[in-house]
Amino acid sequence: MQMPAMPAVLPDVRLDARTGDRWACVMLGLMASLPFLQPWHDLPLTSFHAEWLAAVCGLFGMLFLLPRPAASPLLVPAITVAPLALVALAMLQLAAGKFAYAASGVLLALYLLWAGGLAVAGRTLAASMGAAPLLARLAWAMVAGGMVSAAFGLLQYKGWWSAFGGLVSTPQPVAEYGVFGNLSQQNHFATYEALALASCAYLALTGQLALRRALTCGAVLLAVLALSGSRSMLLYLAWLLGAGLLLAPVTGRLQHLHRWLRIAVLVMVAAVIVLAVAARITPTGLGPQLTRLVSPQNGAFGPRMFYWEHALHMFMSHPWLGVGFDSFALQLEAQLTAPARFAVDQYAHNLPLQLMAAAGLPGVLALAVPVLLFAVRLGRQPRTMERLYLCGALGILLIHSMLEQPLHYAYFLGLAALLAGIADPSGRQLRANTIAVLALVALLFTAVKTARDHAAIREQFEQGEAAADLALRARTLHHIRDYSLLAPLSELIGPEVFVAGDAPVAARRALNERVLHFAPTDEVAFRHAALLAEEGRMADAQAQLRRATLAYPESAAAYLARIDALAAAEPAVYGALAAYGRQLQSTR
Repeated sequence: MQMPAMPAVLPDVRLDARTGDRWACVMLGLMASLPFLQPWHDLPLTSFHAEWLAAVCGLFGMLFLLPRPAASPLLVPAITVAPLALVALAMLQLAAGKFAYAASGVLLALYLLWAGGLAVAGRTLAASMGAAPLLARLAWAMVAGGMVSAAFGLLQYKGWWSAFGGLVSTPQPVAEYGVFGNLSQQNHFATYEALALASCAYLALTGQLALRRALTCGAVLLAVLALSGSRSMLLYLAWLLGAGLLLAPVTGRLQHLHRWLRIAVLVMVAAVIVLAVAARITPTGLGPQLTRLVSPQNGAFGPRMFYWEHALHMFMSHPWLGVGFDSFALQLEAQLTAPARFAVDQYAHNLPLQLMAAAGLPGVLALAVPVLLFAVRLGRQPRTMERLYLCGALGILLIHSMLEQPLHYAYFLGLAALLAGIADPSGRQLRANTIAVLALVALLFTAVKTARDHAAIREQFEQGEAAADLALRARTLHHIRDYSLLAPLSELIGPEVFVAGDAPVAARRALNERVLHFAPTDEVAFRHAALLAEEGRMADAQAQLRRATLAYPESAAAYLARIDALAAAEPAVYGALAAYGRQLQSTR
């Protein structure tokens, strides 16, 4: 009797292996580990080095897949509809003038196209070499990265990071914040450690990692999850245990391994959290990490509810095209009717709400419809350890997306796209090898140029207006504004290069308006009110001053004092604005 054909993705189906595929796996494994370990997080763009590493590793991973033989073509999974639809929306907003800088729209489109390419890479590799070998390689990469990252976190916790000469990021006070390894953000650190924990469990359940070693790795990963102080860890652990109970195959040897692993994880969850904070327990409290975990009022829901409420208001006010992908913060300031309780942010800390606010109904549908159809296709696949692992890892990223903005960062966006491509059983053949190679080479050159532009931007940011060679500073910033994906940063850090202090006020106001749209900081917001007053638009100036005062209540007094100083020098220009500022201050 002939056996029925097995599905083409999730079970281990092998076609002809290619050297290029193996090298693609290596680069994608590096994408899943290196960006989370590099220690550089410098202003003005703190995530640049990690995101650049992820982007370049992903591009090389795609490039090694080309050219493809006829027997093993590129496969485009249906999930790629999501990033392509969002690219179309970004281009529509760019044409409608919703981006202050065209470079921001182009950069967003490139991010999304890169994510689509990684989904194609995942689907193609899964069909070519089998999902099990591919996922094993990625899981080993994430376990290795997670353990090294955990070691960095433990060094921070013990105060030994300085002995490693900059290899480990300098932590903030552990008494106030959790550890964060080299990710510079504790919630991102917790998410990556949870992904490493899921990878460790997958390798153990498939017999590729001895149980005693898996338990040792799991104990370390759980310890640093507790030390991160991130409340998301509780959701991640609940999801992993729930997925294991509901989705794992439970026959034969796996049944016993599965049962004992669940018992071990439950014991470690209880024991390791207590042990991790034991050294910090004081007579007046449970220690900073455990206190943060069990205290919802300690900054957990307040900021998110604040951003979510404003995101919903933006959607209700702009349902069809949204406020714009880079206009969340500016619109938030415009919506304030009382002093902001939390910092003005460019993100809603919730992916659906972010898309609803930024791109309206088309934005959320562009993601929701392909993802829901993808979930249906995935749910119809047979129960395998590969499907369990994919559901566990994608579930962690989904949970994070409900509370943060991880897909804004290339290192998480790339992982989500790659895993979704592997998991998606659909696929259309694509035969555009030459065009794809040329496009990837062009993107690699763009990445190299962007790295050089970032180095130049950072140098000019550190030197400021005190740069020794002002002519070189001007040439550098003009080049970046005209030819770089980092164009907005040039005007943000060096506005005097583009518009002199004695230039017509309309020119100065127009430049500040672009910067205000891109990054409405307190300095830019209050300066805009003064420029509007200088231009003679007093009603607009007072409205802007009110928005700035509500958005930045803690720094309002200092800026209002500066406006008073301007009014003392030029009462005809700034007097009415200063009087309005004093009125605002008296009513606070």
